[in-house]
Amino acid sequence: MVMTADQSLSDIAAFITERIEAVIPSQLQYVDPIVSHLADHLARFGYADSDSNVRVALHEAITNAIRHGNQLDANKKVTIEVELDQRQAVFTITDEGPGFDPSDVCDPTEGENLFRDCGRGLLLIRHLMNEVSYNQRGNQVIMIKKSPRVEPS
Repeated sequence: MVMTADQSLSDIAAFITERIEAVIPSQLQYVDPIVSHLADHLARFGYADSDSNVRVALHEAITNAIRHGNQLDANKKVTIEVELDQRQAVFTITDEGPGFDPSDVCDPTEGENLFRDCGRGLLLIRHLMNEVSYNQRGNQVIMIKKSPRVEPS
């Protein structure tokens, strides 16, 4: 019996943790390619590519790091770290900016903020991922997505 690479991976996936690190300049042109690259890795671990939640959250977080954290300064870098296994995917996005306090961001669901450009991306990220946290400085977001194969606790 000949096994394909995908079949072989599914047989040993429980034993594999994959770590990926990418360091990109703060230029928006790199967001789509890096998100696509990471989505390919996710698909191999059973995170359905048709479920675009992770793609959207990654796109938002990386764009926020480039635009708001590093102020589109191409000399500053954004570091994307991923730890991926059969149970969950942990994404850590770090920029070189001064950071921010997430509690200071306006609530985009409040009436006076409905048409303002504030907080929508963070709200979306919190809604799409299972867990979201920030470091104390506020220049790093950690997002966790549980595998669809794992029952929520």
